[in-house]
Amino acid sequence: MTPNTIAAIATPFGYGGIGIIKLSGESAIDMAAQIFKPHSPDSFSLSTRGIYVGTIFDPATLKTIDDVVLLSMPGPTSYTGEDVVELQTHSGPVVLNCVLDLLLKQGAVPAEAGEFSKRAFLNGRIDLPQAEAIIDLINAKSPQGMSAAANNLKGSLFFEIDKITSKLIDLISMLEAEIDFPEDFDDHNLENFDKNGKKTDSTEPPEGVFSDLSDLNHAINFTRSISANLSLLAEKFEDKRSQIDGMTIAIAGRPNVGKSSLLNRLSNSNRAIVSSSPGTTRDYIEETIFFSGLPIKLIDLAGLREEGGEIESLGIAQARIKISESDIVLFLTDDMNTDNIDDTRIVDSIDPARLLRVLNKCDLLSEAQLAGAATSFDASISALFDSGIDNLREKIYIVFREKMESVSDSGHLLNLRQKTLIDASHAAINRATQGFENALDPDIISMDLKDSLNSLHELTGKSFTEDILNNIFKNFCIGK
Repeated sequence: MTPNTIAAIATPFGYGGIGIIKLSGESAIDMAAQIFKPHSPDSFSLSTRGIYVGTIFDPATLKTIDDVVLLSMPGPTSYTGEDVVELQTHSGPVVLNCVLDLLLKQGAVPAEAGEFSKRAFLNGRIDLPQAEAIIDLINAKSPQGMSAAANNLKGSLFFEIDKITSKLIDLISMLEAEIDFPEDFDDHNLENFDKNGKKTDSTEPPEGVFSDLSDLNHAINFTRSISANLSLLAEKFEDKRSQIDGMTIAIAGRPNVGKSSLLNRLSNSNRAIVSSSPGTTRDYIEETIFFSGLPIKLIDLAGLREEGGEIESLGIAQARIKISESDIVLFLTDDMNTDNIDDTRIVDSIDPARLLRVLNKCDLLSEAQLAGAATSFDASISALFDSGIDNLREKIYIVFREKMESVSDSGHLLNLRQKTLIDASHAAINRATQGFENALDPDIISMDLKDSLNSLHELTGKSFTEDILNNIFKNFCIGK
């Protein structure tokens, strides 16, 4: 069944210089031609790729609607792989909706969210990671996030995954040959078979990825190599996800050590209420700031202590969750004694790689005490008098700089769907490695290898269900 020709407004709602209406489908060119009159009819042909200036008119009344630019992009080399037409009008809700209504009267149907990109995927113009990179590029909140999404958009993640799947397919082929022709194998010795599992007369291992798989140890090393590649992709996920969403800084510590004051100083606002009474912040408070172009979510947490009322205890429980989820934790204290039992209990619960120890109320310390604090704390500040805050910002920047290195040209996992499938593939390849190590039946090992491969195929879109596609493209805007 031939898909309907779809139409949608592709620019955000509102007023501006240019608004775009997109058409895609078998009848896109014919429908556009019914409402478009070119200024230069002699050079007008929508059947070839081109840009034309003209007017949009209502065929029923011949009334002119707007002066427009029309872009004709016949398939199969268009974005969707179908005939595509873009109409660039003056941007205003009335004009855009009027033009869209004319196209719908010609037989077009309203596009669903992400339907243009979905058709691009189904017609083989983009792979699934490229489709997901589109929404990541649109939603990027930093230059690094934009670059990471752009790399995936040009196919870098697919290329990384495809190298792994090729290895898996070759390994599965060899193992299947052993299952089908066990009499030709000797205790997992694969040296006399080519990569398609066919017997060779040569005593030398065949050319290709299996030239080293002459015994069981080589098979184990081969699956471990695949596992390492998958592990590397997974390990980079959190940092790259932070580049898309921005980073989070939690301000943690005992009650009444100046956490709310520090939030106000870092955000240059009076977002948090400051009081000398312990337990003022019972819920967490969030404030977004921009730090060297990167959006940072600051979180002022409830003071951490053992005792407290029911409501405060709920705030403390939330605080512990936020600490575990944050990219950086600023542990704030007003006690120079690093052996303080309450402080030690909190510090010990925080990953040292994400921890910055900050001593507040340094205005009450002598120069000798401040010199001593420098050896135990990452920064000494006075939130009350705005002292040492710039130095703390520099410390934060150093940590972020390590996380926000320039994005390489390699592909990256940028959403939870991709990470979940990599984890599933990783778990399956590790089971296969254990199967080789424990000399399990080749059928069992083959099942694990196929599970690993299937997860990667689902990630790249080589295998998919309608539910998977709907779940991905529902997050797109109409017209993309």
